[in-house]
Amino acid sequence: MYPSKVLGTANFNNLYGVINKSIKKNEISNILNCAWNIGFRYLDTAADYRNVHDILYECDSFAKYDWRVITKLPKNKQNDDQEAYKKILLDFLASLKNKFKKNSIETILIHDHNFLKNNIDHRMVFDLLLEEKEKGFIKNIGLSVYDPIPSDQMRFLYKCLNNFVVQCPYSIFDRRFENDMFEFSNICKFQARSIFLQGLLLNENIFRKKFPESKSFYFFKKWLNENDISSQEACVSFVKHSKANQMIVGFNSEKEIEEFGNSYEDAKIINPIAFCDDIEILNPINW
Repeated sequence: MYPSKVLGTANFNNLYGVINKSIKKNEISNILNCAWNIGFRYLDTAADYRNVHDILYECDSFAKYDWRVITKLPKNKQNDDQEAYKKILLDFLASLKNKFKKNSIETILIHDHNFLKNNIDHRMVFDLLLEEKEKGFIKNIGLSVYDPIPSDQMRFLYKCLNNFVVQCPYSIFDRRFENDMFEFSNICKFQARSIFLQGLLLNENIFRKKFPESKSFYFFKKWLNENDISSQEACVSFVKHSKANQMIVGFNSEKEIEEFGNSYEDAKIINPIAFCDDIEILNPINW
């Protein structure tokens, strides 16, 4: 079973990726239409993506199709106390029901990679989400992370949530979660994001400008030439034939969606070497 395709919305009304482009409101409807037509059925969004929930709610192409929504809780940016943050979460859940007018949300993720380390009562957050899951409003619960979760914390999550979701960066360059996908596939599902490393793997000039001392792209390009495959084809093929359950991809134009669709259809099994283990490159937080 191949991973299902998820349309990323981080660049809807927000600057995102290495080309730092924002998709404007009047372009979003066409992006949604085009993505739906090549088999996308899920949308990945977040409370902290500026106004994106409101834009989707008002978009004809969102109402037209039965998009399954993956979204993320607001971060506790102000380090509010327990009760204050609980109110933020309750208000957010209420707003989802009012805005999206859906019987259920596919997945809600905790959007804080330090969640398991911070002082917020984890049980409070879990209990709020589990209560909504029992009511049938939430189908899946999970975490959005940047770095692999230690094994003991994975088992803690399973104990608290039973089956859960981990959204993580995963690409032909960034393979830090590969072992987890094999080891923990029986207790959780994995959503692979940044399959192009926020566009960096498709832009050699930007890569070399950002990381002039790194030889990673040299080895990548050499491997691409030896295997007669483009960087886009390699990135898509790698994740399509991985253990990921879903793959999240964002686009800047309808043309990019069509190109992705062709790469996805033609994707073949590949066995790339390890190109990079430099966390300064792999984690965009460090850029």
